[in-house]
Amino acid sequence: EEEDYLSDAFLLKATEPPVAPQPRTYSQRRKHILDTQKERSYVKPLKEKEREVREQGLKTHLPEDNIGFKMLQKMGFKKGAALGSSTNPAPATAPIPIVIREKRLGLGLAEHSEETSKRQRDAEEERRIEGELESQRADFREQMNRRFEEKRARGEVRKMRLVCETMDVARGIERHPFWLPERKPGAEEEEEDEEIEVTEDLAEDDFEAQEPAEQLKLVNAYLRNKLLYCFYCGSVYESERALLEICPGDTRDDHE
Repeated sequence: EEEDYLSDAFLLKATEPPVAPQPRTYSQRRKHILDTQKERSYVKPLKEKEREVREQGLKTHLPEDNIGFKMLQKMGFKKGAALGSSTNPAPATAPIPIVIREKRLGLGLAEHSEETSKRQRDAEEERRIEGELESQRADFREQMNRRFEEKRARGEVRKMRLVCETMDVARGIERHPFWLPERKPGAEEEEEDEEIEVTEDLAEDDFEAQEPAEQLKLVNAYLRNKLLYCFYCGSVYESERALLEICPGDTRDDHE
């Protein structure tokens, strides 16, 4: 319900004393003066002026006395109507927007440049992913090679220790750290997974703590230097000189 402008409420409001504005501080007054001076002295760049004029022109409709507008009316156009065929489900009701080119490139070159950049980025991403996959494959191959070499070294060390034990026993030696650990009394030969008992000899404990590759070097050196036996040749030589002259080397690679 609207109030009557002749009612007491309007009369009371009219008799109320005006509220004086809050006085501004010196800093506020100075800031207002500086902002006003800055706004007056600001000179718009030419591009900004052109943009404002262009936007204002696009917002202004053609007057009805315009020659071009009169020609459109003669062709059947009505002010506010859509352009194009009446059967078009989505006729254009607004002018085609104007896109100002900011880059100094020919027509179509900007799009071509963007497509080229996208292809380059995609190619770089593919190369990065392929590099990561290749690195993972290389790490996997290296890990598998280490496992294979360690497994082969364990097998060769076991065979060398058996040869060492056989030849030492023939020489009358009772026990050597390079021999296989002693099994528990009464253990059957076919129980391969049964836990074996290691002697309390300190040297044997030190040997068992070595890596398979280091064990291989130690036992192989013992067989060659003490027993004149080459594990890879499978032969016992008459002398150290014969071993050095006939045997191609002390590693598996030397015999391949």
